[in-house]
Amino acid sequence: MLGTQQFFQGLKLISQPGLRKFVVFPLLLNICVFTIALILLFSQFGALISWLIGDLPSWLIWLEYLLWPFFAITALLLVFFTFSILGNIIASPFHGFLAEAVEKKITNNQNEEEFSWQQLAVVVPKAIGRELRKLLYYLPWLVILLLITITPVLNIIAPFAWFAYSTWMLSVQYVDYAADNNGVGFKEMIDQLKQSRTNALTFGGTVYLLMFIPLVNFLVIPAAVAGGTVMWVELNRKKI
Repeated sequence: MLGTQQFFQGLKLISQPGLRKFVVFPLLLNICVFTIALILLFSQFGALISWLIGDLPSWLIWLEYLLWPFFAITALLLVFFTFSILGNIIASPFHGFLAEAVEKKITNNQNEEEFSWQQLAVVVPKAIGRELRKLLYYLPWLVILLLITITPVLNIIAPFAWFAYSTWMLSVQYVDYAADNNGVGFKEMIDQLKQSRTNALTFGGTVYLLMFIPLVNFLVIPAAVAGGTVMWVELNRKKI
């Protein structure tokens, strides 16, 4: 359960003086993004359901009562994951600064530079580029999972495959900020993470489960960035 411990260590770290300033702004950004997502979902949900089941013949209209909750959950999950990706892209520069501050704190590096908006302007294009690189890694596996989900017999394992996919991708997402700060390429970061796969999956699993708790999920993202940095530092200490 080392990955779970590292997440909660990250949760503890983000409340410390000197780190809070890197949490507040991305936290507000994510609250705004999720609020807009929920407003859009609830304002368009009725029309979406009507469109999805509008072509049902009259003798199958009773299926509406079965399909409605299925579509509701699907739409909610789709919005949740779509806006999680969008929120991470928007807040990625701040996550990089948070990861850097956490690494300095846990390695007792006193050479701490003061944050400036000029730094942010320089970092934004690089941070967004790295997020897009992650998307290129996620998408092929996502296509494979969708094929498993719609294939009879194979779809029995779909829930387990989705859970494994989500936990691994969340680990990749949040460990990468520290790796990027240290000039480590994306592929090399993946190779290093594979050397501690069980640790990575328990970390990602903890993040995944806590993200479904309302309100708590807003703190999960900065805690995951900090916890992913803790994992990165410990992985590299083992190599020394």
